This record gives sequence, C-alpha cells and structure tokens, in this order.
Amino acid sequence: MRFPSGREVEIDGTRTVRGAGEAGFYTFVRQDSVLSILALNPPSSESFLEPIEVSDLQEAIGKSVIPIDRTEAWDLSVYRARQGPELWWPLLLGLLLLLMAEALMATSGPASPLSRLGGSSGSTESGD
Repeated sequence: MRFPSGREVEIDGTRTVRGAGEAGFYTFVRQDSVLSILALNPPSSESFLEPIEVSDLQEAIGKSVIPIDRTEAWDLSVYRARQGPELWWPLLLGLLLLLMAEALMATSGPASPLSRLGGSSGSTESGD
C-alpha cells in the first residue's frame, strides 16, 4: 500500500490497514500494477474554523503577523501585500517627463537636415 506521502507499506490480503492517519489517496498495488485507490478524508472536526487570538497566532507563526480588525481593511491589506502599491501614477509621470525631454531635444536641434549639407534640394547651378 502506498500512503499519500509516498511511503509504501506491505500489508496482508485482508485489506485491513493500520496507521492510515493521513488524509489523501491511498493506492493499493501489487508489484507494479495498481489494484485500487481509496480516499481518506480528514476528520470533520478539522473543518470547524474558529477565530484565533492574535497572541496565539503570533506565538504559532511569529512576530510578522499583522492583525486586521475591520474586514473592509482586510481586502485592501491583502491586495497591497500581494500586488504592491499602484505603479500607474509614477509611470505616467515618468512618461510625461520623457515626452517633455524629447520635445526640448527636438526644438534645440538644427532647423532641417539640409542645412547640414550646405544647400537645398531646389537650387540649380548654372553651368554656362
């Protein structure tokens, strides 16, 4: 028999299993072939969720616990912790600064590319 954790134990043919305290799928195998798969659910008492005291939570997890009293603030707190601050405002400001810098560079350059060549395309030379 293969436990949900991957540990394998040899059992007799009665399919009486002792020590199956893990929740998950138990696989009954013979050599390399799977005979059957059974699911073992955790006790229903583990599904009764009750609020924990902040001091008990800090003792179990550590001092990095941030208690939130109001449920409305919880959504925002989780969002900020997972996503971080909103970045659209600094990015928009940076884009505007880049556009202003580009406009300044465009106006400070030469009037036309032809002025660097020393003539214009419309001029003709007289070769009498």
